[in-house]
Amino acid sequence: MNRLKLIAVFLLIMPYSFCEAQSSNEQIDSILLLINSSFNDSLKGSQFLEIAELCTYNQPQKSINYANRALRMFKTIGANDGIADVYGTLFKGHLFAGSNSDSL
Repeated sequence: MNRLKLIAVFLLIMPYSFCEAQSSNEQIDSILLLINSSFNDSLKGSQFLEIAELCTYNQPQKSINYANRALRMFKTIGANDGIADVYGTLFKGHLFAGSNSDSL
Protein backbone atom coordinates (compact mmCIF):
# COMPACT_ATOMS: atom_id res chain seq x y z
CA MET A 1 0.00 0.00 0.00
CA ASN A 2 2.83 2.43 0.82
CA ARG A 3 4.40 1.67 -2.52
CA LEU A 4 1.15 2.60 -4.26
CA LYS A 5 1.01 5.93 -2.39
CA LEU A 6 4.60 6.66 -3.34
CA ILE A 7 3.88 6.00 -7.02
CA ALA A 8 0.76 8.19 -6.87
CA VAL A 9 2.71 11.09 -5.35
CA PHE A 10 5.44 10.70 -7.97
CA LEU A 11 2.89 10.74 -10.79
CA LEU A 12 1.33 13.92 -9.38
CA ILE A 13 4.64 15.75 -8.99
CA MET A 14 6.25 14.73 -12.29
CA PRO A 15 3.94 16.70 -14.63
CA TYR A 16 4.35 19.83 -12.50
CA SER A 17 8.14 19.73 -12.64
CA PHE A 18 8.02 19.09 -16.40
CA CYS A 19 5.76 22.12 -16.92
CA GLU A 20 7.99 24.23 -14.70
CA ALA A 21 11.06 23.26 -16.75
CA GLN A 22 9.22 24.05 -20.00
CA SER A 23 8.24 27.46 -18.66
CA SER A 24 11.84 28.26 -17.68
CA ASN A 25 13.14 27.23 -21.10
CA GLU A 26 10.57 29.43 -22.83
CA GLN A 27 11.54 32.37 -20.60
CA ILE A 28 15.21 31.81 -21.35
CA ASP A 29 14.55 31.68 -25.09
CA SER A 30 12.62 34.96 -24.90
CA ILE A 31 15.40 36.64 -22.94
CA LEU A 32 18.02 35.42 -25.41
CA LEU A 33 16.02 37.01 -28.23
CA LEU A 34 16.07 40.31 -26.31
CA ILE A 35 19.82 40.04 -25.82
CA ASN A 36 20.44 39.39 -29.51
CA SER A 37 18.36 42.40 -30.52
CA SER A 38 19.86 44.81 -27.98
CA PHE A 39 22.86 47.10 -28.36
CA ASN A 40 22.81 48.28 -24.73
CA ASP A 41 25.45 46.50 -22.58
CA SER A 42 23.60 47.35 -19.38
CA LEU A 43 20.44 45.68 -20.67
CA LYS A 44 22.42 42.66 -21.90
CA GLY A 45 24.09 42.30 -18.50
CA SER A 46 20.73 42.46 -16.74
CA GLN A 47 19.27 39.87 -19.10
CA PHE A 48 22.23 37.50 -18.67
CA LEU A 49 21.81 37.87 -14.91
CA GLU A 50 18.10 37.09 -15.19
CA ILE A 51 18.87 33.88 -17.10
CA ALA A 52 21.48 32.96 -14.48
CA GLU A 53 18.92 33.39 -11.72
CA LEU A 54 16.36 31.25 -13.59
CA CYS A 55 18.90 28.42 -13.89
CA THR A 56 20.39 28.59 -10.40
CA TYR A 57 18.53 25.68 -8.80
CA ASN A 58 17.98 23.33 -11.77
CA GLN A 59 21.09 23.95 -13.88
CA PRO A 60 23.72 25.55 -11.64
CA GLN A 61 26.58 25.24 -14.16
CA LYS A 62 24.52 27.04 -16.80
CA SER A 63 23.73 29.67 -14.17
CA ILE A 64 27.44 30.17 -13.46
CA ASN A 65 28.20 30.57 -17.18
CA TYR A 66 25.50 33.21 -17.70
CA ALA A 67 26.46 35.00 -14.48
CA ASN A 68 30.05 35.25 -15.72
CA ARG A 69 28.80 36.74 -18.98
CA ALA A 70 26.77 39.28 -17.00
CA LEU A 71 29.82 40.04 -14.86
CA ARG A 72 31.90 40.82 -17.96
CA MET A 73 29.18 43.16 -19.25
CA PHE A 74 28.80 44.99 -15.94
CA LYS A 75 32.57 45.33 -15.50
CA THR A 76 32.85 46.79 -19.01
CA ILE A 77 30.40 49.57 -18.19
CA GLY A 78 31.39 49.93 -14.52
CA ALA A 79 27.96 49.08 -13.08
CA ASN A 80 28.82 48.31 -9.46
CA ASP A 81 25.24 47.43 -8.45
CA GLY A 82 25.07 44.87 -11.23
CA ILE A 83 28.45 43.43 -10.26
CA ALA A 84 27.26 42.96 -6.68
CA ASP A 85 24.11 41.17 -7.87
CA VAL A 86 26.16 38.89 -10.10
CA TYR A 87 28.43 37.86 -7.23
CA GLY A 88 25.36 36.86 -5.21
CA THR A 89 24.09 34.75 -8.10
CA LEU A 90 27.54 33.21 -8.63
CA PHE A 91 27.60 32.26 -4.95
CA LYS A 92 24.26 30.45 -5.25
CA GLY A 93 25.28 28.79 -8.52
CA HIS A 94 28.50 27.40 -7.05
CA LEU A 95 26.68 26.36 -3.90
CA PHE A 96 24.04 24.37 -5.81
CA ALA A 97 26.69 22.95 -8.17
CA GLY A 98 28.42 21.50 -5.10
CA SER A 99 31.60 23.50 -5.57
CA ASN A 100 31.55 25.04 -2.12
CA SER A 101 35.14 26.30 -2.25
CA ASP A 102 34.31 28.31 -5.39
CA SER A 103 31.22 29.79 -3.75
CA LEU A 104 33.41 31.69 -1.30
